[in-house]
Amino acid sequence: MTQSSENGSADQATPGPSSTGRNRQTVLFVILVLGIIALIWEFRIARPNHEQAWDAVEKMLESNYSAAGEVSNTNEDVKQLIGKSPAQTIPKDYHAIEVYKWRRGLPILAYTVQVLYQKKTDGRLLLVNAKLNEEFTDEDLNLAINLEKIVQPESGASTKTVNRDDEVNETAVEKESGGEE
Repeated sequence: MTQSSENGSADQATPGPSSTGRNRQTVLFVILVLGIIALIWEFRIARPNHEQAWDAVEKMLESNYSAAGEVSNTNEDVKQLIGKSPAQTIPKDYHAIEVYKWRRGLPILAYTVQVLYQKKTDGRLLLVNAKLNEEFTDEDLNLAINLEKIVQPESGASTKTVNRDDEVNETAVEKESGGEE
């Protein structure tokens, strides 16, 4: 009889879930919910908006270089097309860089589109180049300055093409004919 009473008290003494375990479950559940919210933000909001802005800037760059003449897309056009103001503007000597950012699921990370503009004397900023998730280096800026300095041929300049093979053949024929005399 004493054994059965001891077994009954052992069953009653089995502890239920402790408050420490319940707190741990709550913390893990909160972390799980935050992770799911971050993934939804990343793939439904941040990335699609970033890709849409990049596509718009790419189309503007293509329109800049498809037609001959002066570039007409300015920083105001880019702002209007993207639909937001830049997070940062970096002034340089002959250029300006605007950085557009979209916060990702982890708030310390961001998608970026950097847009390079050429400063004009009248104060306009003309679209020159753009980079996706990269920064412009000094080498990129120097290349843009050097490309601006390239002189276009004059309209009255000769467009006659010279074939170097013909010149080589003519000199070879002259040498052969001079050696026979």
